[in-house]
Amino acid sequence: MRPAREGIKAEGAVAYALALSVKSYAIYFHGKTQNASLDLPPGSYRANWVNVLQGNIEKTEDFTPAGGDKSLAATDFREDIALKVESTAVPR
Repeated sequence: MRPAREGIKAEGAVAYALALSVKSYAIYFHGKTQNASLDLPPGSYRANWVNVLQGNIEKTEDFTPAGGDKSLAATDFREDIALKVESTAVPR
């Protein structure tokens, strides 16, 4: 994974992101945010919101964007949270 500095927005928080091509993203949000916006290519994805204090998954969402910005609503949390987004497409 490599640092990803573009295509990720979160109002009210600072986002630190790593990306593996366009297949997998790991994003840490420092601060409180209600929504995250990711610029994704078309495809099928699964997003997991992870409680960084306990390590458990708080919310899971499957989605299929047509491409461009995809808004994801954060789960209710106190401070920092992480988001894992992975492509669910079957490799050919």
